[in-house]
Amino acid sequence: MRTRLTHSIEVSTIAKQLGVMVAKELENRKKEKKEVIHANEISDILMCAGLLHDLGNPPFGHFGEEVIGGWFRDNLSSTLIDVEIKNKKIALSPQMILDLQQFEGNAQAFRLLSKAKHICGGSNVNITYAVMSSLVKYPCISTQVKGKSASDVRFHKFGCFLSEKKLLNEISKEVGTYCKGDDIIRNPLAFLVEAADDIAYATSDLEDAFKKEKFTLEDFAEYFNDQISKLENAKNCEAKKDYELIKDLKDYLKLEKNRTRESDLNFFNEWVNYTKNWLMYVAAVIFVGNYESILNGKFKVELLEHERSFHRLSIIALKNTMAKYAYDTEDIVRLELSAHTILTFLLDRLIPAVIHYDDNDKQSQMSKKYISLISENYKEDYKASKCKDDESYNLYLRLLMVTDYISGMTDSYAKRIYQELNGRN
Repeated sequence: MRTRLTHSIEVSTIAKQLGVMVAKELENRKKEKKEVIHANEISDILMCAGLLHDLGNPPFGHFGEEVIGGWFRDNLSSTLIDVEIKNKKIALSPQMILDLQQFEGNAQAFRLLSKAKHICGGSNVNITYAVMSSLVKYPCISTQVKGKSASDVRFHKFGCFLSEKKLLNEISKEVGTYCKGDDIIRNPLAFLVEAADDIAYATSDLEDAFKKEKFTLEDFAEYFNDQISKLENAKNCEAKKDYELIKDLKDYLKLEKNRTRESDLNFFNEWVNYTKNWLMYVAAVIFVGNYESILNGKFKVELLEHERSFHRLSIIALKNTMAKYAYDTEDIVRLELSAHTILTFLLDRLIPAVIHYDDNDKQSQMSKKYISLISENYKEDYKASKCKDDESYNLYLRLLMVTDYISGMTDSYAKRIYQELNGRN
């Protein structure tokens, strides 16, 4: 069974392979101009970025993100309504509020890596600017987000909290993605990391769902074909290559007379690998074919969603298949309900506890006990980042200290803490 770790390893592997593919083609093109593309460096950056791409995800993945953001949308105003620090009423800025209410694992990953130079376990972790920049899929702040309907993919979500905006600017200037007017374009390699993530999700995770008997080959063939047909009509585009992708599967179902569970597994494994290779090829072709517009920030969509991607509908259909057969199930619903209970419980207790963290006289004994649960490294990070004359910013950092702590938990650890605090050892 795949886990977040195995998914990250798969994304890392695919990203590195994509790096090799595009670098080889770009090297051939650049020879005429006597320019050099360093293939090894590109693939190494992508390998590392792929491994780290989900680092900021809280317990229970994307659903955990929504629970955290939802908690702040529902409770932030009432929690801070009468808060005074040093006899002054505290009000968070619009960006601080949006950072919390639209909590993003992408921004959390960047935040976590921004602290990676701190000594941890006796070793210095030194993530390069190239890797960090490649991880920023959405190089904007929360107040710039326009949603998934935006024509420019940069503004679908945000990739940086207010607390790390200065560092993002610094990194972007160093790697060449910073533009005038505080605008930042996507690092070209970020397109390849995102493509690798999509390919891994739509193929390897799909194979895992089939092994768990979430669907049959007949279910999959029928659903995939219906999805392509609907998408073709909705998007008014040619789907010949998308239909071709499923042809071998249909032939197998029609012609194979002695099917067994094992033969179905073997065939589907081969089909998934074939599909994965095709999608990688498409991503590399689109990247190389649009290289100049990607470099200058004029390329606005994901590689596999480009209008000239002849498997543009396939990736959507595969993702929809995962949603239908792997995630919209009773087991997942129960897990999400459990996740909501666990994370809400932790936020209900930890957020009020940190409000007066700097004022010992205003802290209750229970608040002190809850704060004692938070790891010392998060407290040290907070103390090192505090602003001497801005108590609103410091309160914002304390709230992030809680989200840092919760985001650093695994699913099982969050569940265990919840059970222990409820007296269920």
